[in-house]
Amino acid sequence: LNAGMALESPDGSLWFVFTAGVPTLRKYTAAGDFVFERHIEGREIEAVVANQPTVWPTRRVDDREVPFVQPLVRAAAVDAQGQLWISMSVPYTYVYDRDGDKVRTVQFSATGIISPTSLFFTRRGRLLVTPGCFEFDPGQS
Repeated sequence: LNAGMALESPDGSLWFVFTAGVPTLRKYTAAGDFVFERHIEGREIEAVVANQPTVWPTRRVDDREVPFVQPLVRAAAVDAQGQLWISMSVPYTYVYDRDGDKVRTVQFSATGIISPTSLFFTRRGRLLVTPGCFEFDPGQS
């Protein structure tokens, strides 16, 4: 359950977002020192978190069995202000400030509600979201 995404902030600090198990984020300094850990929480994901299995099915990889864990986090990215954007397995994205406090909950709509599989911030600060490669103004999303 230690699988996750490592994301660098503009100030050189590092965010680590665990993709499975209890949804969690951690922040480290540019030197690698631990700063804090937060559970990712919100009413939008309460049912998904509550219904997680306590035992995971296995699958065969090469000559061994490994657990098959369904991720709760689908995508994550850091914007130019150092805010962490985390898209969940349900179609909601949580935005955390540099101190690890949740400041927004976003739902993307294009040809319908989108559950992002990828988030990317352009040099001009626009947010690209897949599937569909839709472009959003992160201040208006």
